[in-house]
Amino acid sequence: MHSGPEETSMSRLERATHICLITLSLVSVAVLLERRFAPPPVGSAWTASDLTGKRLTAPGIEWGRAKLNAVLYISTRCHFCADSIPFYERVARAKLPARMALLVISMEPAETVKAYLSAKQIDVDGAYQRSPVELRRYGTPTLLLVDSNGIIRRSYVGKLNPTQEQELLNIIREAAI
Repeated sequence: MHSGPEETSMSRLERATHICLITLSLVSVAVLLERRFAPPPVGSAWTASDLTGKRLTAPGIEWGRAKLNAVLYISTRCHFCADSIPFYERVARAKLPARMALLVISMEPAETVKAYLSAKQIDVDGAYQRSPVELRRYGTPTLLLVDSNGIIRRSYVGKLNPTQEQELLNIIREAAI
């Protein structure tokens, strides 16, 4: 039996390999978690331009009741949604009742989301639990401006920056897109 340097170097090689694999696994998990839970940089909300111009198919919503429909796709457990509450309060105050409807869509029960917003003094004209297929890939929060025919005219994903907030408030105040 030979117990020389070859056995020792093999053990060291195996040990180094295991350490490299563990390190690589930990780094991969850290990167995935960071991408999933890290907030986007301030002002990085992006327009979901591939939604603009498409018809939003949301069962139960009567688009023709208002010239403009502001649709919030949110979750009560989303911290980006919670961070956006002050903006949603301004949207609710800016809406013209006969010309604009504020609607909320969520994967959670409609009454849960409606009560959550009501507790924050945000009155919505309708709450719907079913999430349209078009929105599922974007996550929360997503804000859509939808015309009276159900066509998405503007779409934003994530927490909006002050410039985007002001742009949307101006559109809502004018109730025109």
